[in-house]
Amino acid sequence: MASSETITRGRISIHVAGHLVLWNGRPIKALAPKEFELLRVLVSEAPKVLDKSALAVKVWGTASEKLHPHTIYEHVRRIRKKLGPAAVCFKTVSGLGLQWLDKSAYPTPI
Repeated sequence: MASSETITRGRISIHVAGHLVLWNGRPIKALAPKEFELLRVLVSEAPKVLDKSALAVKVWGTASEKLHPHTIYEHVRRIRKKLGPAAVCFKTVSGLGLQWLDKSAYPTPI
């Protein structure tokens, strides 16, 4: 991943090098490093649903069994709180995993 990378999906932009997240062009509250990485992974893979195992490997570099059972979802809770109105795009897909889905990013229904 290039350090100057910017990921944009609909109304969210993530500036990787600057560790900055913009929603509708406005910065959101600063995210802790793992929160930022978790959001970056979900947004870059959007609209794909990622399960706990995939997220554990992509964000923490380890199997999900080696993390505390609540680690991922505690990070998700804190991210949602910091995202404010943008949190509506941060979906929990029951029995499957997590997803970033900003419907404004897709001209046709997905």
